[in-house]
Amino acid sequence: MAVANNNYLSSVLGVKDVIHKQKLTLKAMDVVLFGPPKHHNYVKDVLLVMSLVIATGGCWFAYVQHNYSQSHLKKMMKDMDSLQKAEEALADLQKELDKAKIEQETAVIQKQKLEDEILATRQERELLQANDPEQTRSVVEHLQEEVRLLREQLSMAQAAMARYSVAGGAWVPPASLQHWLQLTHELELRHYNAKKAAAEKQLQAAKEGCEKLRRKRSSFMGSFRIAHGSSIDDIDGRILQAKVLFLCRAALSEVTKDLQERLHRWKQIERLCGFPIVHNQGIGHLEGLL
Repeated sequence: MAVANNNYLSSVLGVKDVIHKQKLTLKAMDVVLFGPPKHHNYVKDVLLVMSLVIATGGCWFAYVQHNYSQSHLKKMMKDMDSLQKAEEALADLQKELDKAKIEQETAVIQKQKLEDEILATRQERELLQANDPEQTRSVVEHLQEEVRLLREQLSMAQAAMARYSVAGGAWVPPASLQHWLQLTHELELRHYNAKKAAAEKQLQAAKEGCEKLRRKRSSFMGSFRIAHGSSIDDIDGRILQAKVLFLCRAALSEVTKDLQERLHRWKQIERLCGFPIVHNQGIGHLEGLL
């Protein structure tokens, strides 16, 4: 059959169709040249199917992880925006607090200056009246007018500072009370500054981590690596810690309310006691004094 013997195919095998003869001839030549046909290898088919399944599963898993990392990054960006707003509000409140301290210090200096001017004017008036009352009457009247104006200015300064006027026979706070209140204020301020510094440090660390993630989120494989790493969990922990420190275990409104309450409270204490507390010689001097 391999040599295309038509007589053998027609007479012996009984194949009359030319096409069938050609097919038998080709099959015979294939056997002669390459040997008998081998059995089908099902192991290769199984390995191929398994490879396809693994590749499909890997692509699906990478797609799911990519979506998860993107949603996680969006949540982290939202937290960073809220922290940024909290930081800005805290800075504005700190500026307002510094401005209030400057105004209070100015009012104290102005009040002391007015008191000195009134005392000097009163002494000058008494001296002029004792020397020559007739000649100095006009000067005394002028000085009295100045004293009246100075007293009005002093009253305005006292009203601005909201000082408590101690009437005759009323309770007068002891001098040591001022030192203890000043020390209490300084300790409270030191605690607040320490908490604020720690929060700013945590916020800065979270910002640095966020910048690194922003540079990686543009690529697909970068998002895949981020999703399998521990960097997001670490940054989320830092963000949460900074948020807790900044917001005083609550929202930013509670931090603002706490700072405003502290400022108002010390103002009221100064008004009731009648002496300065916020402005003092420092915690070192107070601790040595007490």
